[in-house]
Amino acid sequence: MVMAQTVELHRDGGSVRQAGAGPDPLIGQHLLHYRVREVIGQGGMSVVYLGHDEHLHRDVAIKVLHPFLAEKAECRARLAREARAVARLEHPHILKVFDYSGEPKTIDETPEGARDRVRGFAEGFIVAELVRGLTLKHFAERHQLWNCPEVGALVVWQLGMALEHAHQSGVVHRDIKPENVMVRDDGWLKLMDFGIAHIADQKGLTVTGTLLGSPAHMAPEVIDGSHADERSDLFSLGTVLYWLTTGTLPFEAPTPHALLKQIVEGRSVPAQQKSARISDDLARFLARAMATRPADRFESAGVFCAALAEVLERSGLAASPEPLRNILADPEHALPRVQLDVRRAFLARASALLDEGAPVRALGCLNRVLADDAEDADAQALLARAQGGIDEAEPAADEAPSTATTGVALAGLAPHEVTEPTRRAPDSRRLAQQVGVIAAAAGLIVAAVVVATRFDDVRPMDAKPAPAVDPPAPLPAPVDEGTSTGAPAAFAGGALVTDDTGKVAKVDPARPKPPKKDDAAAIAKLDTPPAPAPAVVERMVTFRVAPWANITVDGKPFSAGKPVATGLLAVGPHVALLQNPSAKDKELPFEVKAEGEPPVITVKLEPRPALLKVTCNVADASVSVAGTGGVVSAGQTLERPLVVTLGELSRAVREVFVVKKGYRPKRQKVEFLAGETAVLDVVLEPDGSDEAAP
Repeated sequence: MVMAQTVELHRDGGSVRQAGAGPDPLIGQHLLHYRVREVIGQGGMSVVYLGHDEHLHRDVAIKVLHPFLAEKAECRARLAREARAVARLEHPHILKVFDYSGEPKTIDETPEGARDRVRGFAEGFIVAELVRGLTLKHFAERHQLWNCPEVGALVVWQLGMALEHAHQSGVVHRDIKPENVMVRDDGWLKLMDFGIAHIADQKGLTVTGTLLGSPAHMAPEVIDGSHADERSDLFSLGTVLYWLTTGTLPFEAPTPHALLKQIVEGRSVPAQQKSARISDDLARFLARAMATRPADRFESAGVFCAALAEVLERSGLAASPEPLRNILADPEHALPRVQLDVRRAFLARASALLDEGAPVRALGCLNRVLADDAEDADAQALLARAQGGIDEAEPAADEAPSTATTGVALAGLAPHEVTEPTRRAPDSRRLAQQVGVIAAAAGLIVAAVVVATRFDDVRPMDAKPAPAVDPPAPLPAPVDEGTSTGAPAAFAGGALVTDDTGKVAKVDPARPKPPKKDDAAAIAKLDTPPAPAPAVVERMVTFRVAPWANITVDGKPFSAGKPVATGLLAVGPHVALLQNPSAKDKELPFEVKAEGEPPVITVKLEPRPALLKVTCNVADASVSVAGTGGVVSAGQTLERPLVVTLGELSRAVREVFVVKKGYRPKRQKVEFLAGETAVLDVVLEPDGSDEAAP
């Protein structure tokens, strides 16, 4: 069934209304203590109103089911169950549900409320927070997010984190699509409409010509009639990622039947055929996320997000909510900076892979840079380093280029030195212009075709002719020792010099004749050392930090909030301090040498432990966390929080146990984040025995 259009409210407070809509009977009426003000969206299942909570004096969104749904008791009951389930979700990126209706009816039936009564209306509605902003669909289209696919991946990572929270609470979304995500005016994401499609999913409840959910994003098993589960949500989220990174849907067909058949058969077009900007890492991720068989997809939303975070790290972006918020709040200024960070990350990675002897994998990174700019001078320089040949069997299983990459040819590439991001005009002596080409034909994609041809006799039209060079003088005939020449001469294998008598003596260049002792000028000339070469003052240094860090070097800021950072440092010893709120500080002495390859410093930060506070009505109740081994009282955790070690993880879900003799034990899953304090509110209930404290 077609979903309601998601609400879009803008900074000026204006709403989105359909042209020509007639008067609505609910406008000006009350649903419970919510005054209905105006229609702000509608669709096949519901109408969304702007409402006002007269108890808390705040604006809200009220989604009211259409009468053909609301009049059915089973449908209203499902609405109530779904609303209760979603209301339990406490996540910053999930729309908050404040209230709901179902049964009994909620229109004021008192005589005083008769003026607000809408006759014949059997309602079902959900009251939720009002989000002012754009849907992800309209936001992405307005700002062309697919021009920087890594931003789309960061968006989907954040949505995946929200889904993981919902799945752990037993809530499946069932209708993930860009229209069901809001981008708030301040850049904050909100995932909404959990389970709404499920409300109408009952026997005998159909609408002619419509489908449950959104066909373009439906998982194959759901189309086949199987129950939607967590992996169905992940498939749909994968299709959203595909759309955000390519600008097109993975499945497109002229009719709904053909579209559904494509999805069930898994006949999507590989993402790299749609966009040359899709990296090999991202292409592999998409292939697994949208696998036709659920067993071939990611095991859970947590695994999905961890894998996508690794793709983002390799692309130069930190998987963190705040950077994403900054990007979405000011995309015009932020997106160019992000594209520059991505460029630097792929260039640094390509350079490192070339150092490791992995040119094919390096070319995959360079393809990403050349897709933005085929004339990128630094990418061209690194391509030149790969001219020694390509070993087709080289890629490792976890780093192999995508299956779409079928051929790479390199020939005669002139070397260049990697520089800062500057645009350099082609050198007339370069052997050829190299261009990264993405092509698709008959299901075959060539991810990069690098063409180079040698033109030894070609020079620019405005170049001056080279000055004529006299041919080298012929070598003199061999001269016998003792023959006077009157001047030194040269011949192959040695040098001819004259002595005091004017005779010529043959001197082996390995044993030149020393000057006279009284020849002060000659002695001074021989003793004078050659002029030293200019000293190398600074070198380019690259830090690769997992997950990311604020870096200071010798007490001065170097970079902030990046997993990959590059900059110039003076030759000599330094001390770097790497800091991340979720990890332990890392102090790292290192030395920048004047010779050799530019240094690349790789560091994996150790996550900080998480902390737990428990507020409980029984202060001496015992608190323990699975896997930690420690047991303390709830009251003690308020003064000295319980330490929860996470190993090498930056986040983990652990079970917390709160027990006290005479009370029913509490067992609850809690998400712990490295370096942060989780607070758990617990109310223990007596178990009916005489041992419970008064």
